[in-house]
Amino acid sequence: MEYTAHTIQKLSWQRSQFIFSRLIRLLLKRSDRTLQEQRRKVEAKLAGCDLRDLRDDLCL
Repeated sequence: MEYTAHTIQKLSWQRSQFIFSRLIRLLLKRSDRTLQEQRRKVEAKLAGCDLRDLRDDLCL
């Protein structure tokens, strides 16, 4: 099969788009996981503490 320059360029562009979209998905998963961890930490603090003790941690 003979590839023209246009076909090679198109395939390269499609591959770049795939890699970029995959990278974005991974970054979103990572940031979502980080937010969930932060939420769990705050919920754990709220469960065992007086709200006045948390004022400094939450920048209120």
